[in-house]
Amino acid sequence: MRYAPHLQPWQRDIIEIVRTEMLYFIPQAQTKVMNEGWACLTGESLVLTERGLLRYDTLHELLAQGEGVTVGSGNGARDSITDRHVRRNAPTIRLRTRRGLALEGADEHKLNTGPDHWVALKDVKVGQSIPLSVGDNLWPEQLVPIASPVSIVAPTVVDVAQAAGVGVHTVYRSMSGKTTFVADRIASAIQNTGYQFGNKGKPLYGQRLPLVTPTHVTASFAEFLGYLIGDGNIHVSKNAVGYTTGDRELADRYAQLVLELFAIEAVPTWDDRTLNGKGGRWRVVFYSANVLDLLQSLGIDLRAKARQKRIPSVILRSPKAVVSAFLRAYFDCDGCASTKEGVILSTFSEDIAQTLQVLLLNYGILTRRYGPNVRIKSMSARVFADEINFGLARKRENLDRYLSSHRWFIKEDPTDEVVSIEHGVADVYDITVENSHRYVANGMVHHNSLWHSRIMRQLGERGVITDSEIIEFAQLHSGVLSPSRTSLNPYYLGFKMFEDIERRWDNPTTEEQKRLGRKPGMGHQKLFEVRELDNDVSFLRNYLTEDLVKDLDLYLFKKDGDEWVISEKNWETVRDGIVASLTNFGYPYLVVDNGDYRGNRELYIKHMFEGQELDLNYAEKTLQHVYTLWGRPVHLETIYEGKRILITYDGERNTKSTLEK
Repeated sequence: MRYAPHLQPWQRDIIEIVRTEMLYFIPQAQTKVMNEGWACLTGESLVLTERGLLRYDTLHELLAQGEGVTVGSGNGARDSITDRHVRRNAPTIRLRTRRGLALEGADEHKLNTGPDHWVALKDVKVGQSIPLSVGDNLWPEQLVPIASPVSIVAPTVVDVAQAAGVGVHTVYRSMSGKTTFVADRIASAIQNTGYQFGNKGKPLYGQRLPLVTPTHVTASFAEFLGYLIGDGNIHVSKNAVGYTTGDRELADRYAQLVLELFAIEAVPTWDDRTLNGKGGRWRVVFYSANVLDLLQSLGIDLRAKARQKRIPSVILRSPKAVVSAFLRAYFDCDGCASTKEGVILSTFSEDIAQTLQVLLLNYGILTRRYGPNVRIKSMSARVFADEINFGLARKRENLDRYLSSHRWFIKEDPTDEVVSIEHGVADVYDITVENSHRYVANGMVHHNSLWHSRIMRQLGERGVITDSEIIEFAQLHSGVLSPSRTSLNPYYLGFKMFEDIERRWDNPTTEEQKRLGRKPGMGHQKLFEVRELDNDVSFLRNYLTEDLVKDLDLYLFKKDGDEWVISEKNWETVRDGIVASLTNFGYPYLVVDNGDYRGNRELYIKHMFEGQELDLNYAEKTLQHVYTLWGRPVHLETIYEGKRILITYDGERNTKSTLEK
């Protein structure tokens, strides 16, 4: 693709497309044997828990620390998480819906598409209807504590002077371009301290007054954050926290919150300058490096512009009243109430729009995206008025007029529709949920990824699914796992190996308990450990035992004349043969040795022989295709019947020659 002398640019593009598609499937090719029903979602997915909406990767961190977490499992039900696992660099499928929601997960991940009906993401089609989990009303009960922020020390001119061993005046002279005898020392000190120009006069942190701040994310603090995310602005270099609005009512309320929360007096001032011909604005500005440290300690990006803003995670983990206070202030800034269209919120942040839609579903509020606008209509607008509403009087009155002008609303359809499907690669996370084996994430209901057969068996035992559905699954499952007498079914082999691992670690022998420290009942834990750490090669090498080889009647065979005959049944040789067949995805290991062989731009390829001979007929035909790409004669060096040989294709015919040892 890069060095073939005669390819046109468009031809190189086609090869790159094919190569990229091949790389997409590499993670799946590395775990074909192990790919028995494990599926998951990406880390940014929002899981509904009793601790609020948690990103999947954050949820995993809590579980890794031994925390117990309960998740919403749909229809207001709750279940405990009993296990977790993560899968790195997995092929993924990303769905986007007509309402504006998005979901990305492994291709085998199971998504609910109707009452007790599940479909793998790889089988979802554009137009697929997806029921949403609406009105779960699962909220944390405790306020989120606020830890003391870690001061982010910005170096000053004093720091530079001390590092250079000179006076502050000398540093100022050097910065203004006046030559000094210690200019090199000052330049080195600026670099070593990380001093940024424009920080002149910025106070040292040791000179700050202590910050008065709430100990928890209260409703008042959430309201302040709502105004800040909506119409706030931060100037880090000036330690300035500002707020701009056209409503004096909001300016006064914001100033009051700053005084209550931080004991800082911020006075609204009128700015009559205008850029859009719509008049001036009220501005409220206060200066506090301590407040900036506090905001940053809460995960708020101080430099984020409109498109990069996010709803703070401390809000997503807060009780309902706190979340409502944040949303009320945020909608006062970026939302409006139309007497004809209901509630409309405008945001250029994709992250805020996505998170907001998922968050509102927990209230029972359905939304729909139209470009930058998130709209709430019909009965959802009534729920919004009851649960959140606007704080600004004129907007609240408009919403009341919209609701009172409708004697009744058409019942909203709590479903969504897939409008696009994309492919990618990402780390994916999963949990095992007790009892229901299901959980709510990104507003949709998902099945956790324990073995399909185990899930179906438990559902059948509880009478959740019918006998006909069990039979249908059994037929499909047996088709996937059917063993073959002439080839290796990787899914069947992986299924049996996982069963064997769980059995052996659940019931270790006395010797295994004494020598290896195994404790009974550790099978489930061992499965997740193997799933996270191994690929097919290490999985087979470490866990394909002598007993399994015999029980599954595994063997190696070769062609003798016109017949295939068994060549080996020794269990270690069989295991090593299977491992070898999967190494490098079962392909021979070839390297380019020379791209200018004989000084004629001919391509010389070497087969790094590892005991397995090439199929010469196949190799010769392959060289013909390589010639098409390279455009010059192609040579392949390999070992055949103990001899080094060279296979060549010159554009007209294949030739073979023996090389000296």
